[in-house]
Amino acid sequence: MEALKIEYYEVVADEQLPNLELILEEMEDDLEEIKVALQTLLLKHDDISKNVSICYTALSNNDNLKSSFIKLPDVSLPEFHGVIENWSDFKRQFDSLITNNSVLNDIQKLFYLRSALKGEARTIETSEDTFESLMTD
Repeated sequence: MEALKIEYYEVVADEQLPNLELILEEMEDDLEEIKVALQTLLLKHDDISKNVSICYTALSNNDNLKSSFIKLPDVSLPEFHGVIENWSDFKRQFDSLITNNSVLNDIQKLFYLRSALKGEARTIETSEDTFESLMTD
């Protein structure tokens, strides 16, 4: 992106530079959002393949070791619909699947949290909220 900016500066008239700066900043912001969205999709794809756990069971048969594979079902995210009595169950499940996942950053965790909020629970969130502010008891 930086190389493209330098090349573009060489062909643009000086009076267009202030407007160009704003456009390029917006492009960089958009690029960052796209990057996060793509990383989130890739992680979601990786999570799907990781969530299909394969359990190995060693079976001995005349000193030969054989393995059997068991495919476990995918685990879906819990949903929170705004009923306060269900918050602690939702939070416990969400924490074990997302909050405590060290592979995910806070932006990705916020994305998963937003997708888990349904109905009335979605109206509580504001654009200033962070993952931390929404998950604090």
